[in-house]
Amino acid sequence: MLAAAGDKLEHRRFILLAVFTGMRHQEIMKLHWDEVDMDRKVIQLSGERTKNNSPRKIPMHELVFDTLSDTPSTHREGFVFKTRVRKNRKDGEAPAQWNFTRRWEKIRERAGMPTLRIHDLRHTFASWLKQSDVAESTIMELMGHKTRSMTERYSHDSTKSLRRAVAKIDRNTLSDTLHDDFRDRLKCDRLSRHLAGCKI
Repeated sequence: MLAAAGDKLEHRRFILLAVFTGMRHQEIMKLHWDEVDMDRKVIQLSGERTKNNSPRKIPMHELVFDTLSDTPSTHREGFVFKTRVRKNRKDGEAPAQWNFTRRWEKIRERAGMPTLRIHDLRHTFASWLKQSDVAESTIMELMGHKTRSMTERYSHDSTKSLRRAVAKIDRNTLSDTLHDDFRDRLKCDRLSRHLAGCKI
C-alpha cells in the first residue's frame, strides 16, 4: 500500500498514522502539531477532537515517530497535513481542509485493492493489537471505543502500559500480515536516512 502511495511523503505519512495509531480519518486530517509530543512520543487528542468527546493519548509506534521526525522542528506548527491556500480565497475565509479521500481512491486502485476503505486501516491496527495478545480494555482505550460501562469499569491505562501495547506490534506481526511491497516500503522508510538509493 505504501508502494502505491509513491514518493508523496504526506500520503505515506497518512497511511502510517492510520495503520499504526488507529486514529479516525477526520482525526488524522485535522491533526495539529500541538497535539504531537515528539519528546514523549505521544499523540494527545482533546475531547473536542474525538468522536465520543473523550480525550485520548496514543503512544507513537517507532514508524510513526520516524515519519513525523522527517519534518524539521522549525516547521512543526499548525496542521500536520497542510493544504494549499486558494488564490481567490476571500479575506477571513479559512483555507480548504486537506483531503485524502480522492488521493486514497487512486492509491488503492494502484495497489489493486479498489474496495479497501480508509477506515479499514484503523481496523488493521486493532487486528494487530489482538494478534499481539493486548488486553481488550487497552485496545478500546487506544481506539477510543469507550462506552459508559467501560468508563465505569476500567481506569484509564497509563501512558507506559499503552506504549507497551503499541510496541507489541513488532516485526513478527508485520511479517505475518503485510504484503511484501508494504513491508519493504516500511523497511525503506526506516533506513532511508542511513542508506542511499533505496527504491521500492
